[in-house]
Amino acid sequence: MKRVEFTIRNDDGDLLREPAFVEKCSELPMAIKGAVEDFMEANDGKLHMPLLIHVKPIADAEAC
Repeated sequence: MKRVEFTIRNDDGDLLREPAFVEKCSELPMAIKGAVEDFMEANDGKLHMPLLIHVKPIADAEAC
């Protein structure tokens, strides 16, 4: 299993949401898209660019 954690920050270093996890690497693009859409919906469509996306494996899991 390749369980990974991802965080998304704006260029000021502010978290868009708390760190999230996916069980399969194939789920990562949709999870990131969903997190960005949720943030934009909560902030009247505003989003500071660029976005910094950090992905790391959990414990001894393989990276994507």
